[in-house]
Parts: sequence; C-alpha cells; structure tokens
Amino acid sequence: MLHLALLSSTEQEMIHNAALNVLKSVGCEIQDKRWLQVLAEAGAKVDFKNSRVFITDEDLISSSLESCGRNIKKLARDPKNDFILGNGTPKAHTPEGMTYIIDLKTKERRRSRISDLKELATICDALTNVEAIISPIVPEEAPPLFQSVLTMKILLENSSKPIIPGGTALNRVLPYIFQIQQAVAGTRDISEYSLGFGIFSTSPLKFSPDQLDVLWQSTEIGTPCSIGSAPQAGSTAPAHLAGMLTQFTAEILMGLFMGQTKRPGLGQYVYIRTYLINPRMGNLNASNPEVGLIQAAATQLFKEKYQLPVNAGWAVSDSHLAGPQATYEKAYTWLMTILARADMISGVGGLSSGLTASVSQAVIDNEIIGYLKRGFSGIVIDKLHLGVDMIQNIGIDETFLTHPKTGEILRTERWFSEISTHDTHEIWKKAGSLGLVEEADKLALEIIENHEVEPLDPNLQETLNRVVQDAKKHLI
Repeated sequence: MLHLALLSSTEQEMIHNAALNVLKSVGCEIQDKRWLQVLAEAGAKVDFKNSRVFITDEDLISSSLESCGRNIKKLARDPKNDFILGNGTPKAHTPEGMTYIIDLKTKERRRSRISDLKELATICDALTNVEAIISPIVPEEAPPLFQSVLTMKILLENSSKPIIPGGTALNRVLPYIFQIQQAVAGTRDISEYSLGFGIFSTSPLKFSPDQLDVLWQSTEIGTPCSIGSAPQAGSTAPAHLAGMLTQFTAEILMGLFMGQTKRPGLGQYVYIRTYLINPRMGNLNASNPEVGLIQAAATQLFKEKYQLPVNAGWAVSDSHLAGPQATYEKAYTWLMTILARADMISGVGGLSSGLTASVSQAVIDNEIIGYLKRGFSGIVIDKLHLGVDMIQNIGIDETFLTHPKTGEILRTERWFSEISTHDTHEIWKKAGSLGLVEEADKLALEIIENHEVEPLDPNLQETLNRVVQDAKKHLI
C-alpha cells in the first residue's frame, strides 16, 4: 500500500518539542473567563489580566492525548450513509462558505443563491466519491445569523448524505443546529456522532470568544468537536514551512488540552487548513505546491505521532475557472494528503481560493478523487489474483478477451471514468469532441434534471420546518 512519509520520527519529535516550547514561552490568548478558570485549575499557568494561558508542564499535553476520544462518526439522515473516520478510506466533502458561484449555463461568476445551494446539494448527493456536504454556499438572500439554520434545512432536503453545519460558532445559532441534528438522528444515539461542531484558532495563537463558546457547549453536550487552524505562511504564521507547522501544532495542542480538561474522553479531531500569502499581492494562496506539502506533513504528524483523526486536503484551487489549472492543483493536494492517510479531504467544487463554487468543477473533482482512490487501494496479491490458472488456460499466442472471467475481473480491478476520454479519436469525434469541462457540464445538467433524492421522512420535514420558523423569529 502506498504511503507518503515526509517526516522522520526524529523530525516529528522536533516539531512536537518546538510546539511545546511555544506553549510554554508564548502561550495562547484565551478570551473567555470560564476557560481561563478551568485551565488554571487544571494546572496551566494563567495570566488572567491579559487572558494568556501557558502550558509549562508537558504532562498536561500527554494526559490530554491519552484521554482524547478518537471514534468520530458522521451522521446522515439515511443511516446507510453514516460513516466513521479512520476506516482506511478517505471521505470527501465540499468546502464551506463560498459566496460566489459560476453559473452553469451562462458561465458568469455571480453571488450564490438558495437555488444554487439546492443544485449543488443534488449534484453531491449523486456523486459517488463525495461522502458529505459542509454548508458549501452562503446564499445572498439569507440573513447572516439565520443562514446556517436555513442552509442545514435545504441541504437535508436535497441530500441523504451527512450534512456538516457551517458557521455555527455563535451561541445563538448552535442550539437550533443541535435540534436539527437530534431530529436527524431519530432513534440513533446522538452521543455517538460528531455533529459538525468545531472551533478554529485565530492565528497566531489566539482563540476568540465565539469559538471558545462553541467548544464550551460541545463539552457540555459531549459531542465530538474538531480543532482547526488556518495559518498563512508569511502573514499569520512564520514564512518558513517548519515554523508554520510548529505554530499550527501548538494551536491544535492547546485546543486539545482545553477539550480534554473540561471533558476527558471528548472525541476530538484535527482540521488542517494551511495557506500561503501571495508575496506580490498580499492575497491568500490555497493551492501552491507548498500548501499540499505542509498539509501532508501535518497530516502525517497528527496521524502518526498523535494518532488523531484528520480532516485535510482543503483543495480549493486558486484558479477562477473550472479546467486544467484547477484540476492539476486539486489532484496534487489530494494526492499528497491521501497518501499521508488523511481521514477526510475537502474542496469539492471550490475555486478562487475557496470563494467561488462550480458544479462543473464538483463533477470533475469527483472524477479526480475516484481516480486517486483507485491508486490508493493498491493491487490485490493472492493466489486467485496472480492468475496462474488463467494464464495456463489461455496459453501462448491467444487472447484473454475470450476467457469467461475477463469481463468480471475488469469490472472489479479497473476504475471506469464518467467524463474523461479513454476511447479512440474516431469514437471521441463521433460523440461530439467534448472536452473535460464540457463533459462535466453535460453530466451536471443531467444530474440536476434526473437525479431523485431520497425524500425526507414526513416527521423530520415537520420538525425542520418548525425549527427553521423558530430560528427565523429569533435570529432575524
């Protein structure tokens, strides 16, 4: 089985010790008095005046790693679509919060709408290599506070796959999201599931009040919580990649320490979102080769040294169009993180460094991920697959096309494309001479017109309507 090992065990230990040094000497700013008190009682050094927390005892981190829950299960309204992180196959999902979309018919970039959210959810529900949807679009019609709740309802109505809420880092919104998730769980034990609640540090080395409130509520509920960081090398993190990895690790370890201090055994997993600053223009770059490199290194570190589930591979191309640049940038980032053993990868349909959605690119991304998963799955070596009996049966100067098992074997051994060209030039010409993006456009339109999403249970629909109306009354 292929495996990418960028860091030696010695280098992993060096990064770990560097991160501990940062937590000991610089600490993190924790803007919440409740957390400051809890962490002080747990043995951390706390500067209450400046809201600064230092970890001077390395055993506090070691104990947190030992107690951390690692069984992370994702909830779908159709139980057959539930999945557990870390089963050996990476799960793919959309990026979160894209504010623009490339119109499938006009090809113009415009603000995203509720109708786009429905279409993208339907597309993802049909794509076999997309296992979850994480609030991909911010509809311009939805008021900011209400947007998360409305989006959850629309996504659940248009896909039976796990829906991961976005934008829940507000104490006024989270209770409504939790009510929706409880309704989705039905008779299933909701305490077994990660409901999508998570926090991100504000690099460098800071946790804001709204993020800390989500972590506090997650520990109260007991639902697994993700800990993420999104540093930019050269602006919110050191420009050298090892330095950014040190800071990232320090921020994640602090988040882990907080969760385990308040609720030992809480399930926690890592969101790796690392970028570069464009030195010429100052904007964020999400798909340079260094981004894939650092995401793969961080994935390896947290999978091997800390043995935590990892969500990485945030492949949102810097390209503003579906096509060649987006395809090779995404393929590289996903290849690096899949080979480093990421449990989840992200970015399906994302362009413009995560600002723009494209349903055509989502179809292409599904193709890329399927392609990579086939390579990741490797070659089966056993008596049957070594094929000695078949070779003996066919002998010399004959074709295996005549063997009765050839068709069956090809269906299990070979990956089949939906939009890529593998036919002869003559057949391709006869079919219309379509390129990759044109084929993706064609398939996307077919899915939107013909794909039937599994209907919602009437009781769940009624609950969704009630929760959304209640949220609308109190949040707008």
